[in-house]
Amino acid sequence: MLSTRGRRAGGLAAGAAAALLVTGCSASGGASADGTLRAAFSGGTAETLNYFRGPTALDYVRARLVHAPLCELDPASPDGVSYGVVESIEVADDLSEYTLRVRDGVRFTDGSELTSKDVLYSLRAPVELDGLPFTLLAARGFDLDAASAPDASTVVLPTLSPIADGRELVCQSMLAIKDGTKEFTPDTPSSGPFTIAAFEPGRTTLLERNPGYYGTAPSLESIELLSIPDGTARANALRQGQIDFAGGIAPAQARTSARPTGSR
Repeated sequence: MLSTRGRRAGGLAAGAAAALLVTGCSASGGASADGTLRAAFSGGTAETLNYFRGPTALDYVRARLVHAPLCELDPASPDGVSYGVVESIEVADDLSEYTLRVRDGVRFTDGSELTSKDVLYSLRAPVELDGLPFTLLAARGFDLDAASAPDASTVVLPTLSPIADGRELVCQSMLAIKDGTKEFTPDTPSSGPFTIAAFEPGRTTLLERNPGYYGTAPSLESIELLSIPDGTARANALRQGQIDFAGGIAPAQARTSARPTGSR
């Protein structure tokens, strides 16, 4: 069973990433004059580009900006799901099987087209790469060993037992990873709105807009993610105008900040 702590950590990181995406795709973006939004999160020297194993909130925030989601739970959407590289999910009448339809025209940064093989690998990778509990949701409800990709646009997921709404497993924290990916570096192919221009664990990550992104193009040219472990230091940096967004600061600190641009 996934721990409440694991769910909460993954949820907070996902919420922060979503807030940055909304900011990045808005008209103003809250960015500096050079088109760069500077955001600070709790990080550290253990940071990694492998979000399956990343021990800090910043690891998932970064990954969510670089790797496109399969789909995401969204109460504001008509059926409660905002689709990403997966454009629809069909459910068998007896709840024994879920069929994912892959969006056409999505490409990785190396120019290759994203297909059902990539989506299936993305679902299996957390198990194969020894992912943290919050990345293993799909494996807890679906028989991923028996799953298949019968054609380039279809993934068939048999359930381990009938699931009333398997989208709650598939559409949480699952990002699109290219089939066969074992190592994560700034050059690893990705399909999200930003790419990694520079990465210094425990210090900073510079993300640049991905010109080949399939979705709505971000208004920002770049995002700089700063690693500031101490919450008070993050709040002070926001208050002093050194950053535009602070993640993981206490409500009281957020209220006393003189810069309302962003906090989560």
